[in-house]
Amino acid sequence: AERAGRAGWLAKADLATAMVGEFAKLQGVMGQDYATRSGESKAVADAVFEHYLPRFAGDELAQSDEGTSVALSDRMDSLMGCFTLGLEPTGSADPYALRRQALGVVRMQRNSERVPALSTLIDVAAETYQSAGVAIDAEAMSRLTAFFRGRMKAAFAQEQSSDLVEAVLAVSHDHAFDVDARLEALVAAKQAAGWEDLAALVKRVANITEDVEPSPLEPDGFTEPAAADLYRALEAVQAKARPLLDAKAYREGLTQLATLKGPIDRFFDEVLVMSKEPAERARRLALLTTVARLFSRVA
Repeated sequence: AERAGRAGWLAKADLATAMVGEFAKLQGVMGQDYATRSGESKAVADAVFEHYLPRFAGDELAQSDEGTSVALSDRMDSLMGCFTLGLEPTGSADPYALRRQALGVVRMQRNSERVPALSTLIDVAAETYQSAGVAIDAEAMSRLTAFFRGRMKAAFAQEQSSDLVEAVLAVSHDHAFDVDARLEALVAAKQAAGWEDLAALVKRVANITEDVEPSPLEPDGFTEPAAADLYRALEAVQAKARPLLDAKAYREGLTQLATLKGPIDRFFDEVLVMSKEPAERARRLALLTTVARLFSRVA
């Protein structure tokens, strides 16, 4: 932290020199050289250069924790400040290169799970401005969060179909590393046999439970064989899938969840979900809601 702080303090110093004034592309390069010649440690000097990375699409990323920390801080400072002032990109106009800066943060997240989540980065950026006496409203933070979602969707949609990207972002876009892992699992699931039937079934469950508040299951109330079988299958799958999902082993977790297809099919064939009896309807909806929440851990 001390080295990163020192690098952050020196990071923009070379912009005031005639060398960088004459050759703008040497920003950071000269900073690293000046820092080294001034007796700074190699870690600090390297971080001064690395904080500009990535400079463009496909550019290298900072390799050190110090460089990554300053790179994140620099970008979040610019983004939070500009969004607070209402200087957001409009159409093709992006004079402060905020899209590029946001994509840089996304790339750093994709590269390492150790990079903080977006919610943390935005909170820290806001707190830093507030500690300097600058008011940051919740609306600016909300717009910045949505802006990151858009940048993330654009980045991932270049690699995978937009419907799959939207499906995983609908769960969360707080960390690109996690989005990447869930998207990879969903792509693999789509290539497996029976994908269309499984997707349609999960969509049906999601539609039925969309406006249903989660409630505790009452296993003793499942008197119908199909409902009882689904509950038992769900309990068994949860025991295997939850540890996998918690460990971000999403592909293996989805493989476990896919085994619920048979019991869910039978449940829909033999059980009337929307029973006229309120307690009975609530029990059945609670069962399906638990199924939906399990699948929505991924997409």
